[in-house]
Amino acid sequence: MASGAIDQVVTRLEKAVQHHKFDVLNIIDLKAKMASKDVVFGPGCRGYAARNPHRAERGLEENLRVTPALPFRIALCQVGNQVKSSTPSTVQ
Repeated sequence: MASGAIDQVVTRLEKAVQHHKFDVLNIIDLKAKMASKDVVFGPGCRGYAARNPHRAERGLEENLRVTPALPFRIALCQVGNQVKSSTPSTVQ
């Protein structure tokens, strides 16, 4: 959980992603996407697909079963005056 407006957290996430040599492959603004389908969705929510190509290569060489976990997904959603982040669990 992070405090601040979603745009501020998005800016920090994008800097961190670049710092750790990840590429952002896709960004989905869920509120805007749902609005385009005439669905009202209250909070701001953004989904990111990111990957670090060197780490992905190492992981895939060790075990191709990690393929469904690529790219790494991160969601940021505005909840009240805070922004919550979530990622899919890869623990079995």
